[in-house]
Amino acid sequence: MKLHRSLLSTQLLMWAMMIVTAGMAGAGHQTKKRHPAKVRISISITHIPSAGPGEDSFGDIRGIAHNVPARSRVVIYSLGNTWYVQPYADAPFTDINKNGQWSANIHGGYQFAALLVKPGYKPSSTIDTLPKVGGKILAVARAKRHR
Repeated sequence: MKLHRSLLSTQLLMWAMMIVTAGMAGAGHQTKKRHPAKVRISISITHIPSAGPGEDSFGDIRGIAHNVPARSRVVIYSLGNTWYVQPYADAPFTDINKNGQWSANIHGGYQFAALLVKPGYKPSSTIDTLPKVGGKILAVARAKRHR
């Protein structure tokens, strides 16, 4: 009986040692850190003025921006005979709400563009072609008025 108890104690001790050893081996194992997917910054135009180009032609433009970095703003252009910054050359920036929505009352046009820009971007009052994404320009959206 004493031998049976001793054998049982030895077996229990071996099982306990295997469990502790396995636990220690697992404790040294680190799981791979998951890197978050690259966040896509975007801007879209959801509503454009129905009015065509002209000094006395105004309408609302609206849109939404996603994954917006802090202090970013929207620069809007309207196409007449060239691209004109909106709503005015001396007020070229449109703020973005906390929910990503933005809107402005602007001059009409044939086409419209919204640029999501970083702080420090200096828009030109007129341009011949729209800029591309890069540098201080985070995203560009474009919409055409149906005649």
